[in-house]
Amino acid sequence: MHMSSIELPIEMIDILSAIYNRARKTNPELTESIFMQRIVDDWLKGYSRETTLTTKKNVVLRNRIKKAIEVNKKNITEVARTIGIDRVHLSNIINGKSEPSVTIALLLEEALESQLQYLFFLQQATQD
Repeated sequence: MHMSSIELPIEMIDILSAIYNRARKTNPELTESIFMQRIVDDWLKGYSRETTLTTKKNVVLRNRIKKAIEVNKKNITEVARTIGIDRVHLSNIINGKSEPSVTIALLLEEALESQLQYLFFLQQATQD
């Protein structure tokens, strides 16, 4: 998805372009496609049909760590080493086999230059 492929008022395209250019200064490897996907994901989050997530029992912690690692052109071993945990532990977090501590989540946010709300999100648990 690129800005030119969306029919928006020129003023909005100018604003999005300015934000994208500023974001590229922080992360030169950020592509327009990834930028637009994040913008759309954030905009659509408020329109989710999911019911209110109220207790640990009815939610599952999901993550986009693998995607963020790819965007940053890093690998799991490198990120794990950067934040001071072993690769197996990070792999278990990525695969949902374990949940990160707040400390590890914040270290991942910093190491992957991404917002915590992008890296982690709650999803309604399925009733089996």
